[in-house]
Amino acid sequence: MGIWIRSQDKNKNIFSTGQIIKPLSGKFHIFDISDKNMYYVLGVYSTEEQALKVLDEIDEIIKPKMIIKFNSILSKQDLKNFEERTGNIAIDNQHDIMNIPTVAFYKMPEDIETI
Repeated sequence: MGIWIRSQDKNKNIFSTGQIIKPLSGKFHIFDISDKNMYYVLGVYSTEEQALKVLDEIDEIIKPKMIIKFNSILSKQDLKNFEERTGNIAIDNQHDIMNIPTVAFYKMPEDIETI
């Protein structure tokens, strides 16, 4: 599965199916490695921990999720709480599964050191 990623410099939207961290010039660069002939820099971070956190966030977005449809009407807050606790998608009996977006988007965060 891939994910649409907006680069940190906001100049590119890339459908990425793979990312890699490479240390260069004392910083940690996250590259898109979807195209074997062309690598794009998605973001640059001061520490490896920051770069790994970004990859963890991307992993969380693209990991498979179960859709759970409840037979009763639940509040939006109850649905949100369930999703946060389980990592799955919750809908009530008033909504249709077909309305759930299937494309993932991610905007690369700024480097903490530059904020």
